[in-house]
Amino acid sequence: VSAVATIGAPLFAGPASLRRIVAPAVAVRFPRALHKRRFFFEGKRWSSALYAGRRVLDVAALPIPLRIWAPGSLEHDALAYTLKRSFADDSWAVFADLLELAATDGARAGFLDADRRLYALDRPLLVVAGDADDLAPPLGARPLFERAASRDKAYVEVGVDGAGVHAGHIDMLIGAVAPAHVWAPITRFFERTLR
Repeated sequence: VSAVATIGAPLFAGPASLRRIVAPAVAVRFPRALHKRRFFFEGKRWSSALYAGRRVLDVAALPIPLRIWAPGSLEHDALAYTLKRSFADDSWAVFADLLELAATDGARAGFLDADRRLYALDRPLLVVAGDADDLAPPLGARPLFERAASRDKAYVEVGVDGAGVHAGHIDMLIGAVAPAHVWAPITRFFERTLR
């Protein structure tokens, strides 16, 4: 690996308000138990539920605690396509690992010592976060950038430049903001670091 760029990848996921409702250390036990019993996280059903409620979830004025896109940032067809095709069934262990990162302030995920690996990272690093990303909020992505030992590293937060642009989780890849605010910085980063 010559260089690393992340898009919406937090050291610990989810808004702080959800971590106050249920202590992550307690919440980790439930998905670990489901994983041990060989249950799968039914991503396709989650996707269907999001698709069914997409019009309500796309209203900025409604207080929704966990959004995966910035309201109004995706055209109807792009949002529908993404919600229908982007989710897959997965292991509950992945969900448990994300919760464990939150519970340990980004130190551990399952058997992975995340702190040790970040402090040892010596490759160029670019961390891209969206100001309206509830799954991988800047509060969780910024520590990924700060803890990495890379001498050559940069942090880009889409939506803080005063241009009236906001980015959630999935719209950083396919939304109207993606080409100029996400793909362009990543392209410049790789052109510079992989020369």
